[in-house]
Amino acid sequence: MKKKLPSANAPLPKFRSDREAAEYFEQHSVADAWDQLPEGRPVKLSAALAKSIQERHARAKSPISLRLAADQIAAAKRIAAAKSVGYQTQLRMWIAEGIRREAKRADPSFRFSPQNDAGDECCRPGVAIMRSAPNNQF
Repeated sequence: MKKKLPSANAPLPKFRSDREAAEYFEQHSVADAWDQLPEGRPVKLSAALAKSIQERHARAKSPISLRLAADQIAAAKRIAAAKSVGYQTQLRMWIAEGIRREAKRADPSFRFSPQNDAGDECCRPGVAIMRSAPNNQF
């Protein structure tokens, strides 16, 4: 099959299918034409999506500094890799589990509910939110 060459003004050829585009990019790099590509149009978000993004930013995690021994970090990384999660996520899950356990010990009515995203926040009784590890393996 004969390939269409791009016109002098077009940095990339027109593709009739995804397969044709894939074949082209197996042999060519978009980096060669990157500076010649037209600017993209600004994206206009729906009101619902904009609100969702704002709410997500509002409950963003706060960074802290935590000093751990090198062997503790190495162990956390090994365990996290075995579970296919990042080691910082694994550490957050362990901390959240410890908070849940201690809060329940102090107040048996303390309850947690699942959360859709990766947050592991701990709040007041009946409002706390926790995400557990797969198969509750901590």
